[in-house]
Amino acid sequence: MQTKLLLDTLHQFRLFALIGGPLLAVLVFWLVPDSARGLNGELLTLGVPGRITAALAVWMATWWLTEAVSIYATALLPLALLPLSGANTISTTAQAYAHPLIFLFMGGFILALALEKWHLHRRFALSVLRLVGTKPATLVGGFMFVAASMSMWITNTATTLVMLPILLSIIQLLGKDAPNRENFSLCLLLGVAYAASIGGIGTIVGTVPNMFTVSFIERELGIEISFARWMTIALPIVVIFIPTVWWMLTRWIYPPGDEPVDGDFLSEPREPWSLGAKMTLTIFLLTALCWIIRPLLVKLPLLSGLSDTGIAIIAALLLFILPVSLKQREFLIDWETAMKLPWGILLLFGGGLALAGAIRSTGIGELMAV
Repeated sequence: MQTKLLLDTLHQFRLFALIGGPLLAVLVFWLVPDSARGLNGELLTLGVPGRITAALAVWMATWWLTEAVSIYATALLPLALLPLSGANTISTTAQAYAHPLIFLFMGGFILALALEKWHLHRRFALSVLRLVGTKPATLVGGFMFVAASMSMWITNTATTLVMLPILLSIIQLLGKDAPNRENFSLCLLLGVAYAASIGGIGTIVGTVPNMFTVSFIERELGIEISFARWMTIALPIVVIFIPTVWWMLTRWIYPPGDEPVDGDFLSEPREPWSLGAKMTLTIFLLTALCWIIRPLLVKLPLLSGLSDTGIAIIAALLLFILPVSLKQREFLIDWETAMKLPWGILLLFGGGLALAGAIRSTGIGELMAV
């Protein structure tokens, strides 16, 4: 009964937000002046394009926060409304949805799907856990290391979903009456969740906000941040925070105790390496290496135009092109697998960039900073 009441309340709230988003936009349109003073006292002429852009920002924020409409569908609003307002042309607006960083992210997604297809994520997880043993605290640390390492290359959500079945199987090995079962379960699950979020900071493709940050810095400050440059800044943060969170969870918040976990799951026979797994791992390692040493590669005569996005797309193409079995027409990845790409996230990223571009070009950004 309470669940039904909660769902009804949520439905009514979203219905209110569905109508409230455009209404708030109209209100903002009338409240924002045609001109205003900027940070340096200069006169900003906003006009109708600027006022509509401000209204659109409020509209999108309302729908994004409440999910009155799918957040991915909301990301299409700039493509529909900005050309009508005169803030940007349809060509300029559409360019945001094909930003190079979006293709970098797409290439990273395809690489992640190939890793999952050939079960490299599970192989990596079990290999690390065989090294750390069966003590609860070291198990938590091992899983956190695996989650952080994986989330540097695939999304935080995908990392957590990949790890979840293994986590639950380990928790079940304890038995319902085992001492510290609750603490160990919470410590393990929270540790992996936190580690996935922290690890996502480590590379540009780790999570969407990283790409927004890189795009903003490049657009507003004119500073290009390469894959390697990002890692030199972000990787130390990951290295510091993972042990810190592990210590807080295992020593202070939810101490899991010292009783070893049944390690039978670690002694299961290892699957032989398939040709597809070997080839996919090789491409993944070469891609990561090229991202890191790109500043050196671009000094070569034929590679002067090489970009992080180009490396990602080349890797994705190789996955589609290289065959595992020509006779069976099996490749490292096929389009059916690639269709699992989170296309909505790419649209979401494009919508955010389109809105940010309009805010900058109309002067609304300076007005918001006052």
